[in-house]
Formats: sequence, C-alpha cells, structure tokens
Amino acid sequence: MQPEISVGSLVGLPTYFVVLSLVYSFLIFSAWKWAQICGFPQDHALNLALLSIVSGVVGARVFHVLYESPDYYLLFPNDAFRLWQGGFVFYGGFTAALASCWIYLRVHRLNFWRWADLAAPLCAMGVGLGRIACFMAGCCFGKTCDLPWAFHGRHPVQLYITFLELGYAALLFRLSLRRPTQAVQSIQVKLLALDGSLFWLWILLHSFSRLWMEWLRADDRGPLVGGFTISTWISWFLAGLALAWFGVNGLRRRAS
Repeated sequence: MQPEISVGSLVGLPTYFVVLSLVYSFLIFSAWKWAQICGFPQDHALNLALLSIVSGVVGARVFHVLYESPDYYLLFPNDAFRLWQGGFVFYGGFTAALASCWIYLRVHRLNFWRWADLAAPLCAMGVGLGRIACFMAGCCFGKTCDLPWAFHGRHPVQLYITFLELGYAALLFRLSLRRPTQAVQSIQVKLLALDGSLFWLWILLHSFSRLWMEWLRADDRGPLVGGFTISTWISWFLAGLALAWFGVNGLRRRAS
C-alpha cells in the first residue's frame, strides 16, 4: 500500500485520487468507444459518462457524511468539503449516478434500459479498477488471516473484488456482443434478449460479491442496522430486486 505519491520533496499526491483519476479517464474513453461498437450515439455516451462520474462522487461523499460519520461532520462541517481526506460510499455514488442518468435519458427521450445494458460491463470494469485505489490507499481492508496471499496479515478484499468485477465485465462484454434475439426458444436465452437483462445480471453478481466483501471487511463502516452494515442491507435488497426481475420476466416468457 502507498497512500501518497511523492512529487519532489514538498508535494504529495493522494494515491486514491490519482488512481481514480486514471480509472475515470479510461472509463470515459471506454464509454465513447463501446457506444461506437454497439451503435449508440457517442455524444450521449460521453455526456452520461461525465454525468455519472460527477454525480457519483457527490453522492458517495454525501452518503459518507450523512451515514458513516454524521457526528464528526456536525463538529467539523467544513471537513465535508475536504474530499482529499477520503470518505466515500459506493452505494451512495451509484444511487446518485443512476438517478442523474435516468433524468438525462428521460429528458432526451432515450430508452433507459437499453442504455443501462450498454453501461453494465463498464460499471463492472469501473468498480473493479476502482478497488485498486482502495487497496493502494489502505482503506476497505479485510479481516486478519494467515493465507499465503494475505497482505499485511489481512484479506486483500479490495483485490478480490477487482478480480471478480473484471471477470463480470468480461462476461458482460461477451454477452453484449453475442446477444440473442427474441426469436430464440430457450427461456433462459430469451431473458438475455430483454432490455435491462444485462444490467440486472450485473446487479445480481455485484450484490452477491459485495455481501462476501462486507463479511470479510474489518474497517469501520458506520453504525450497524440489525447487526449488519447498511451496504449489506442494500446488497440484499438489490439482489432481491434482480432475482424478482428475472423471475417475473421468466414467468412471462414461459407463458408467451
């Protein structure tokens, strides 16, 4: 881990933000190129990518301030704007980014679920690469263990998620490029032809891996609710929504 990158003897750059800046730049380019490959308007893809990043950072910070450390920020409200000190919650950023993109697509009369499917592999890739920033900064650390791959005697849960999410991204990119049509007979394959299916598939995969991550983590994540972190409850809720979506649409396809 290297929380800070020294530039000369007087300047130190937070590794977390350096890595995230590189990841965001790569995602913006990837969104532009992926939209071109899939036949989507690239100007909207760039707008949505930038909107997601800005609103995601704001939402992730607000969730941290209001839920994880409200007492601290009541005493030191100015510190809420000191983003370089860290303190971000993924689900807060994800919710804000999703809401802002929904509004944008609604205003421009574009199909939200088609764009959500386009974004699904990019979301997985972004989460996976973003966790490298967490690993470098030393946040989101895991419980102690004596496994051969332990890092400083702890589970490198950040890297676990990196590998899983990049695997999800590879799967979703492949499914996007080989997407079936509604004419196929298999119910399972028919589901993948529906708008929104790739997005919900990523939500399901991400939720289960996040539940595993929450179980392995040992850092402070704010007050518990019923003995579990708020991210654990959100993950169960999203997994339930995804399973319900596939279940309802599976029954509809079986009946048709």
